[in-house]
Amino acid sequence: MILSGEKKLLPLAELKPVEVGNFPEVSVKALYKDFAERPTVAPYMPPRVFKGKGLDKTYFFNVISTLHEEEL
Repeated sequence: MILSGEKKLLPLAELKPVEVGNFPEVSVKALYKDFAERPTVAPYMPPRVFKGKGLDKTYFFNVISTLHEEEL
């Protein structure tokens, strides 16, 4: 996907890491649908997430923090 140009990687120099606690309202499951379909975020997300197999929390929130810091 990355080599074909469909997906992108964030350069580490631009990454704004964030530590997110364990709260139900601030979880990948609760926020994935709100953020993953946005045109700015979609190129960095996998094409699909299989049921029972979640997306890595650290990766998800680091991408959101970098692209939509004001909302996070």
